[in-house]
Amino acid sequence: MSIKYVLGSKANKSYKIASVLPFIPPALFTSVPDAVKEHCIAVELTDYTTLLDSFSSMKTEYVITTDDKLFKKLTKKTKVSGSIGLPLPCVIKGYEYMTVMYSTPETYMVNLLRLDTVRTNTYVPPSCPVKVTQLHTLDEIRNYLKYRVTRMLSCDIETFSLKHYKAGIASIGFSEDQNTAVSFLVDLREKESEALLIKRWLKQFFERRYQLGINTLYHNAGFDVQIFIYQLWMRGLTDRKGLLEGLNIMTSNYDDTKVLSYLANNSTRKSPLDLKSLAEEYMGRWSKEDIKNIREIPVEELLEYNARDCAATWYVHNKYLPVVMADNQYELYKQFKGYLTDIIQMQLTGLPFIMHRAKRVNKFLKAFSDKAKKVILDSDLIKGTEEVLAQQWAVERNKKLKKKRVKPEEWPETFNLNSSVHLRVMLYEVANLPVLAHTDSGLASTDKDTLKSLMSHTEDESIKAVLKAIQDYTDASKLISTFMPPLLNTPQAEDGWHYLYGNFNIGGTVSGRLSSSGPNLQNLPSSGARFSKVFKYIFKAPPGYLFVGADFASLEDRISALITKDPNKLKVYESFYDGHSLRAYYYFKENMPDINPDSVDSINSISKKYPKWRQASKAPTFLLTYGGSFMGLMNNCGFDKETALAIEANYHEMYKVSDQVIQERLQRASELGYAEVAFGLRVRTPSLTNGRRGPSVEADKRTVGNAMGQSYGLLNNRAVNALMSKAKSIGIPVYPCAQIHDASYYIIRDDLETIDWMNRNLPKEMEWQGLPDITHPTVGLGGELSIFKKSWGKEISLPNNATKDEIQRILDTD
Repeated sequence: MSIKYVLGSKANKSYKIASVLPFIPPALFTSVPDAVKEHCIAVELTDYTTLLDSFSSMKTEYVITTDDKLFKKLTKKTKVSGSIGLPLPCVIKGYEYMTVMYSTPETYMVNLLRLDTVRTNTYVPPSCPVKVTQLHTLDEIRNYLKYRVTRMLSCDIETFSLKHYKAGIASIGFSEDQNTAVSFLVDLREKESEALLIKRWLKQFFERRYQLGINTLYHNAGFDVQIFIYQLWMRGLTDRKGLLEGLNIMTSNYDDTKVLSYLANNSTRKSPLDLKSLAEEYMGRWSKEDIKNIREIPVEELLEYNARDCAATWYVHNKYLPVVMADNQYELYKQFKGYLTDIIQMQLTGLPFIMHRAKRVNKFLKAFSDKAKKVILDSDLIKGTEEVLAQQWAVERNKKLKKKRVKPEEWPETFNLNSSVHLRVMLYEVANLPVLAHTDSGLASTDKDTLKSLMSHTEDESIKAVLKAIQDYTDASKLISTFMPPLLNTPQAEDGWHYLYGNFNIGGTVSGRLSSSGPNLQNLPSSGARFSKVFKYIFKAPPGYLFVGADFASLEDRISALITKDPNKLKVYESFYDGHSLRAYYYFKENMPDINPDSVDSINSISKKYPKWRQASKAPTFLLTYGGSFMGLMNNCGFDKETALAIEANYHEMYKVSDQVIQERLQRASELGYAEVAFGLRVRTPSLTNGRRGPSVEADKRTVGNAMGQSYGLLNNRAVNALMSKAKSIGIPVYPCAQIHDASYYIIRDDLETIDWMNRNLPKEMEWQGLPDITHPTVGLGGELSIFKKSWGKEISLPNNATKDEIQRILDTD
């Protein structure tokens, strides 16, 4: 844990509050009220032990922290949601006298004052002011749905699972305002016939609201609406007619407070978007803990919880809608709702795959993983590592034992390849490799990038073999643990096929790009990645359909050129320079004496004359583009200091116009308190004001700088939304199933008419440059439609604007 600063009490003062600010250091100290500040001091810390020692020496009784890891460590909570702004006891032995409070950066000052009320015994925790009505009889439920059909309502459901095909609708709640709410059971009713009847009423209820244009309010419509569509309209996993009917009805008139709160709060200091945290200041804690199994809690308690979620949704709506309006984000909010409609359809469609292929790939990956594991465990390093670990174990045990003593040979474990602790000992104490990077907690890193970099820091072939085997094991194990369980446990659909379902989340990133979970489909191996073709071999559309997709061509590089107007970035596209060759010349020109920098042909010849230097340019470019420095070039790429400094200087000389534009935008952000990125999305920058300095400020600058380019990943969402609007308007059967980074994927009918329509319309939407900052007369955007006829791993690219005959010939020759 990297704790940088603590605000703590002076030892001789009664105001014993410590505030741990690892990500907003001394800058926030300047905004603490003088009445509070005079009782505080700032001290610099390096680790958790030092932190506790400082608490002890300062006789700290109250701690407020913005660091979730520290909060969890002090309170033993598994998550911060539901605990923001609440005074909780410290559970660390010897520090039970301390009161701990977690705060977000945005609510820090409010919670500092709240903690003061705790100190003076004037604290009154927020209590839920909501009046809940629980409906039990069928008549009560029917009458409610009948007479509330014309009211704007918030809605929330409790389910048995996060997967739509297992979720059901255990209970449902509605609310007209933030003060009252109702709830009733559906699938948790004793009689299945009653549950089916209520579901029929609910379907009619939503259909009537659609006809009348009545709005419904959700917090995370991507989940609730998805469940409603599957439960009320779809008759199976591949009922696409029911999907489209339900999607049209449920997404025509709705609001999503999760998206609203994201747009109102999006910041370099990521704020929580869960309903409990957002409404806690009004509702208090209306649930003891997150419900893990709704069958195990009393019905009355479940209905109370469900109803209060609905009232909380109104509170969040009332709080953040005015902020979004005032910040001129409402048009973007409407865009995001359109994107959310596509996301819901993707989540219900899924990625098509063949189960026997999944089993075959799983078997291969396990064999590969076992082979790599054997190389590691058979190496000479293991014996030395186990000796060190055993010695460390004995020392620690003997510190705690009063009489009995243990010996290293009594160590009850063996080397565990999945333990970062064991790996750390093997790499840095036994193999004596240099520490190139650290974790957030300050420990030597053992992640994939570090392992790869360490290959350049040893000449010992046996150590290199172990490092490679660890990477092999890690790569295979990641796929086995992350993707194989959801693939192998997916139910068979009515068409005999299987589909991998994941969630896509708006608001999961500062830049606005989609994140994913359950599983994280953004982490599927991309083209060229390890095991990419092997893994993608699993995926194929069912008979009568095709799996297709399109990836923006060099989107981030093109966007960077367009928004910065850097001549060295633009000329790659205007004069057809090979970008990697051009950068290779700037970095390593002394090794290419015959290259003429003013000649396109000469620069482009580097790919054949000096392929080694062209390849060597790629890693430094990626690292420096995302805010790295010469230190990263030394650690990650193995360059000596002199070479690393030269590459860094040459990179910034090459792209000095781009650097200047980014700095100007950062300066403007520091003045306004926010940066505007793609489509006007705001990234608030609280740490960049008042000329603040320090590691956290530099990290925030990198976050904002990266968001300026990465936010244009929203062009992918826009293209999908525009395409689907066209398809639905004329009845073309196109089913989006994933958006991964800058690519989108679909299931379409296997007929020439549909393929031709996709090839004319999807690339056209990807060429859109309707934003002023990316408009250019010659440098454009775009991509090509790819057909994955035999598998996702075997790609057939169609030229843009190809005729039907040309398309047919290409498909026939495959």
